[in-house]
Amino acid sequence: IIRVKDGNEYAQLKTALDDKVYAKETFGSYHYLVGYSHDAQIKVADLATEVSNYKVAGTFLDKMGVTFAEGRDFRDGSEKDITDHLIVNQYFADQYFQGDALNKKMSADGEDKTIIGVINNFRDDELYSDYVPTLLIFTAVPDLDKDHFFLRTNAEPHQEVYAADEEVWAELFERPMVYHWQHDYAYSSMIESSEQMGKIFMWLSIIAFVLSIVSIMAMAALHVNRKTKEICIRKVLGANTS
Repeated sequence: IIRVKDGNEYAQLKTALDDKVYAKETFGSYHYLVGYSHDAQIKVADLATEVSNYKVAGTFLDKMGVTFAEGRDFRDGSEKDITDHLIVNQYFADQYFQGDALNKKMSADGEDKTIIGVINNFRDDELYSDYVPTLLIFTAVPDLDKDHFFLRTNAEPHQEVYAADEEVWAELFERPMVYHWQHDYAYSSMIESSEQMGKIFMWLSIIAFVLSIVSIMAMAALHVNRKTKEICIRKVLGANTS
């Protein structure tokens, strides 16, 4: 995923990379599903609040592997989906519609919308954080407004693909290719932080265990030291070692 300045850069990059051997598919979007949401003002019945909102183009959810609990995806090129419909996540449905959100009406940023689909919850923050109610609003994003360029590769090593992309970028633009990352990395970084936290707690547990053993041995030695006179008397009177 490469962050571009505007649609002109997106179009140039797409034209240059579409014909590459390692390019399986290229597409663009206005938003990305991890950490790039905006807030939307919503109204459900008499409740008004603010929730996370992603603006996505048709087929984007399918390309990103988002699955549906019920309902359907946006239809590419559908004006009705653009003006009248939206998609919510399962947590949103549970919070505001008691789990039954399909075909319900609500207001988003002052516009009346109908919910046509409910997607399964996905993480857009740390793995240990709570889910948040999320909207997905269909936007017929023209190429001029796309600022995220997506490249799906033919399983080539990432470093080789990155190096080839950087060469293409350098030929097209004067500024360096700064904002780029792997989609898998966005999620693996969440897993990595959790694994690091697990390692920290494991070592703390080991240290606590060792300190506990040392403390028990010290207490036993202190107890024996206090009982030395009594032990000597018992042995004199015939007590065995046990």
